[in-house]
Amino acid sequence: LIFILAIFMMIVSSQLGLLNPDKHPSLRLLPLSLLGAIGFDSWIFRLQGVFPLLIIIYFILSSSLITIQKIYCILFLFTMPVLYFNTLLIEYSVWTFVGISLLYLSLVEKKILNERNIIILSYTLTLFGLIRGTALFGLLPLVIHALVSKQLMLIPKIIVISVPSSIYLITAKFEGTPASYIPDELFLTFPTNMSTFERLISSISRESAMQLLVTSGPVILGLIAYLIFKLIFQRRWQVISYLFISLIIFWSIFHIIRPILWGVPRYQLEYIAPLGLLGFWILIKSLNRKYLYLINV
Repeated sequence: LIFILAIFMMIVSSQLGLLNPDKHPSLRLLPLSLLGAIGFDSWIFRLQGVFPLLIIIYFILSSSLITIQKIYCILFLFTMPVLYFNTLLIEYSVWTFVGISLLYLSLVEKKILNERNIIILSYTLTLFGLIRGTALFGLLPLVIHALVSKQLMLIPKIIVISVPSSIYLITAKFEGTPASYIPDELFLTFPTNMSTFERLISSISRESAMQLLVTSGPVILGLIAYLIFKLIFQRRWQVISYLFISLIIFWSIFHIIRPILWGVPRYQLEYIAPLGLLGFWILIKSLNRKYLYLINV
């Protein structure tokens, strides 16, 4: 009921022209505001990406991995080129990266998420969605998981929790964002006035594959290939379906926008890098402990 009322209020506000003129999520500047208490140097504001990274580091440290595996995961995290490049910028895609990574790691670590896990992930993705709106789409695989695991009573709770970020997404739908598709914009050989379906079809091309290879790199894509192979070998079809659904959702989100923005590094950080981190997580867990220490030596 709350969700329906929120949608109704947003529609009315949009029609009356009462919506906030800011086209970004409401808490987007909160990390910068907190850092502003320290000082106003550019390097201080670049630290805003450290906040979400501390959360995923805590997740790694509190996981069931042995010490050497935790060390490797943290080292891998900080040596991912696409993460390193975007974190040094005053950019907010790192919040979605962390939120989606937490979701994926939780789905792989636990065959069935209990109510506590689902509620915590829901709050996390919703809060991150108020900083970077795309994080909220991580709730869709979470709802599907609750449905498949027959935890139906959790679905209304997830919907209610998501209301604050959902309001932003509804606003973005009516008011547009800087990345929204511009029908008459010229870019390379792309035709103008493409429909949503035409944009999605055009995004599946050799050029898109090359852009993934150049930006995310062969290591990340290789880890994703290993992840798929390992999950198929383990017959974890539900996890594969969650990841596949999530990938389709994010690919669609980032390819119905202006073609000039397709495949930019900060967007690949949000939907490709979490899969790469998950692939490394699966790889490091599958290695023999003696071999791990041999690598360390």
